[in-house]
Amino acid sequence: MYSYLAGASNIFMLERVIEIRDRPTEAMIFVEKMENTSASTAGAGSGEFHQYRLQRQREKDRLRLMEEQEKKDKANEEMNARVRKENKRIDSLMKKRRDRRSSRKDKEKVIKVQKSIKKMEINQFSNDGSFLQQF
Repeated sequence: MYSYLAGASNIFMLERVIEIRDRPTEAMIFVEKMENTSASTAGAGSGEFHQYRLQRQREKDRLRLMEEQEKKDKANEEMNARVRKENKRIDSLMKKRRDRRSSRKDKEKVIKVQKSIKKMEINQFSNDGSFLQQF
């Protein structure tokens, strides 16, 4: 059985699986087979040009895909940077508004406590009965 290897370089390698049946663990050996090879003494035949052309086209496609992926990664990183910057700006605005609301609530609480203290001072009577002597 032959299958293409993922991530192989421009030397197109195939993987051949050989089963060893005499072992009880059914171990497998992976043998790499190189395709489109020619010996050093062999001359260029009629099919070599077509192999070269296909190999060149595969390499161009691989480079094009790498460039497209790089562009996508760069655009994605720029977008993430803009999103982080905008989130930081929004967080600072929210903090500013939260602080403003909290200070306003604190002031309202202080005013309310001051009013209640003032009201208690006006309506405060002693418990010795001197209030009834006024009438």
